[in-house]
Amino acid sequence: MFARIVSGMIQPGRMDEATNAYTAKVLPAAIAQNGFRTATLLSDRNTGKFVAMTVWETEEDLAAGEASGYFREALAAIAPTFAAPATTERFEVVAQG
Repeated sequence: MFARIVSGMIQPGRMDEATNAYTAKVLPAAIAQNGFRTATLLSDRNTGKFVAMTVWETEEDLAAGEASGYFREALAAIAPTFAAPATTERFEVVAQG
């Protein structure tokens, strides 16, 4: 399995808006993609920091979502709440409980 991690900062006072956009737009779009396994959004309301993780069956599934434009559109739905551009990283899932 493979994971995509998106991390960054939400503008002060916009965490609820970011969370609502994530659950209403980002999650349904991710769930509709081939190979999607799970998604998690973590946040620190005191600092505005967030970490979003999606897990995919294969690296090809993860890449296909990016190539299709789904990921770019999903990120655009939440990006207006960002304090600065988010960072995106990919990882192989090597252990899971």
